[in-house]
Amino acid sequence: IEDFGTFNSFEKKYRLQGLDYGVQFDISVDGSDWLYDPNSWDDFDMWDQDSIPDGLPVKEYFGLCWHDNLTNMSLLDPSSLNNNPGIMEGCYDEGDDDNWGYIYLDDHTINTRYRYFIEYNPIDDLDEDGERVGLRYVWSDWSDEVSFGKDGNYIPLKMPETFSAPVISEIHFDDEGALYHHVSFAEDITDTELSLYVNGGAFQPIYYYTEACINDPSEKNFFEAYTANPVWMSDGNRMSDLSDYEDDIILDDDLRILFRGSLVSELLEKTSDYGYAVPQVKGLKASKVKNNQMKLSWKAVEDADFYEIYDSDNKLVATTKKTNYTVKKLKANTKYTFKVRAVYNKNFVGLFAKVSKKTKK
Repeated sequence: IEDFGTFNSFEKKYRLQGLDYGVQFDISVDGSDWLYDPNSWDDFDMWDQDSIPDGLPVKEYFGLCWHDNLTNMSLLDPSSLNNNPGIMEGCYDEGDDDNWGYIYLDDHTINTRYRYFIEYNPIDDLDEDGERVGLRYVWSDWSDEVSFGKDGNYIPLKMPETFSAPVISEIHFDDEGALYHHVSFAEDITDTELSLYVNGGAFQPIYYYTEACINDPSEKNFFEAYTANPVWMSDGNRMSDLSDYEDDIILDDDLRILFRGSLVSELLEKTSDYGYAVPQVKGLKASKVKNNQMKLSWKAVEDADFYEIYDSDNKLVATTKKTNYTVKKLKANTKYTFKVRAVYNKNFVGLFAKVSKKTKK
């Protein structure tokens, strides 16, 4: 390859591109053969092409930098597959036109297994005409078998009493002004969603709900900040929409956004606590109290750019990069309340921590 202009540094170093990964599912119904036939499909020469071989059981991409514990699986008839990667079609036909596409688990047993794959395109893998041949795959071993239905060994999970709040981090605006953040979910959340899918067939048993509060130190006026793919209980970067805000957002140093998310399951009538994109200040206390001043101190918030101190009337008192600040020019024998919050990435804030203290006479 002489022209490297179209390849980035990673691709040049490792001599490949198109790196992606995902999962392949296979099924067996009522003890029949697995759909994946190793005698015909494990010839790796056949993977030197962009098309997917006829009859290949379903596979689904996770996408770059994604981790997803839940992937839907169709019950496939090899003769009716459409062979496009990431698309699952076909059914196990019960012979009843009114119930096409359904199988009743009270009467049948379905065994499943899966394996992971990495998809890549070697830069130096050329044919006789000097053209790159195409995609190649590396596969893991098959997983242990799990079955559900009439004689299945699958044990439904016990529904949790409460949901863990989502963990939100790395919130930022990109160069074009789009809002992104990273979110991750507890393992019991994805396990619960999988159990609900298998046992209840619910379309969206759990979804991710996000809100924002903009330029409001009272922390009262939240509105929905729709986040893409809210039904994906997967770790990764998400884009959120702030267009429901009543004013046009100006991306300057004065913009302050309190961003939070929760998990909602209308099916289970459960809602998690909120997870916040910026941690709340901890350990706030007032010390060295005199008749006209007091020292505020708190624990550092990781990756905070600076801190803001407000009074009880939501008036900004000061900003500081330190984890302490001395408030001066106070009245003697007077009770004061101060609030401190962390500011991350210039525009994003955590919840306020509050402290009240009376000055000396």
